[in-house]
Amino acid sequence: MKEIMKSLTSLDKQIEEAKRSVAVQEGRLEETVKQLKDEFGLDTIVEAEELEMKEKAELESLSKDIEQRFSKLKEKYEW
Repeated sequence: MKEIMKSLTSLDKQIEEAKRSVAVQEGRLEETVKQLKDEFGLDTIVEAEELEMKEKAELESLSKDIEQRFSKLKEKYEW
């Protein structure tokens, strides 16, 4: 009987720790969503992921453009 009580007490502690962890993670998620709204005007994580893909594509395009222009300058002025 003592062993059962000990196991139940241990499980209760694990459950309480899991509840605290969930509460912390929920708080972090709420803060992240609030930050997305405040800084970028986004309402969901999905919107943030879509914006991220769009921004990455634009960054890649701009990087290629810079590289091409730099190459042209190098050719023109023979560095």
